[in-house]
Amino acid sequence: STIGERAFYNSYLKGDIEINDNIISIGENAFGRCTEITSFSFINFANKAAGRLSANVLGSYYTDSFGALFKIDEAVGAPYVTLLQFPAARSEGGANFIYDMSSMDIVVNEISPEAFWGAEYLEEVILHNETEIVGSQAFANCKRLEKATLGIGYYGTSKTGTSGLYSYNLFIDSIALEEIVVHEDNPRFANDSNGVLYSKDFDVLY
Repeated sequence: STIGERAFYNSYLKGDIEINDNIISIGENAFGRCTEITSFSFINFANKAAGRLSANVLGSYYTDSFGALFKIDEAVGAPYVTLLQFPAARSEGGANFIYDMSSMDIVVNEISPEAFWGAEYLEEVILHNETEIVGSQAFANCKRLEKATLGIGYYGTSKTGTSGLYSYNLFIDSIALEEIVVHEDNPRFANDSNGVLYSKDFDVLY
């Protein structure tokens, strides 16, 4: 019923990963750095409401149309959604793609550490304005990532207890990155005219 933390970390899992519907707990980085995975899905159980392509029997984990794996916690009041793992080998028929979280039916509140690590065909990512927490190296080693758009979040304390921003080396080894755009109302970060990420007061270069 449980897949432990880092259970398959850096393993040679390949293709579409089907997860048993009865799994009720998936640990952080359970599928981290598995660069040959093209999608995640749950076997037999389909729940297409509110942007879900498949889900476990409890509805506490689900996948979207890109095959990304999410956790949803409704014990904290309003649903709190964490993107656990994006399938690193996912592409648009072998071509690059844009992942726009701002247009999703469900708000993604948190992105786990290394969630997109090594996403080979990710060209651009757009975060939702209400995304509060981004884990360390979340977009690391994305070799074709050219642009990232950040919203107004990244502050305060997450509903799951994580205090403030805990990201570092967010885009490390994403060698094609040309531009980072930060919402003008973001209280902690800003970008300059060259698309470089700074602290809001431009005292710290990230």
